[in-house]
Amino acid sequence: MKLPYGGQEIADLRSIGKAHADMVLVSLIGSLKNESNPVVVAFHADYDWLFLTGLNVMIVCNMETDKAKIIAVRDAIHKVIPDYLGIVWADKCDGLNISWGGYTPKAPEIRRWSKADKREWSGEE
Repeated sequence: MKLPYGGQEIADLRSIGKAHADMVLVSLIGSLKNESNPVVVAFHADYDWLFLTGLNVMIVCNMETDKAKIIAVRDAIHKVIPDYLGIVWADKCDGLNISWGGYTPKAPEIRRWSKADKREWSGEE
């Protein structure tokens, strides 16, 4: 299975023990302008996501992104056990915390972003 667009550079750096950015963004909405974190563009879920194991990963989508696609990508990445996995709807500046440190909460109120999460994502903090 192949890597998504932008994934090879991250995989190569990890294979030689190089440090990575704080967060890898997996965009379901195309390229992201002016982003300091590495961006991986995913057109579907059928990729080799192993290069994300142990990393902090944020799936970036918008309200127009197909829900089935979001769920498929979320589930595929979740299987490789990232250290953190979240989803952000960039056009709403709202998101969900899917899992962190191997813990996946079941209660929706725990998973929803707090006001502090929203401020941090929008750059207000």
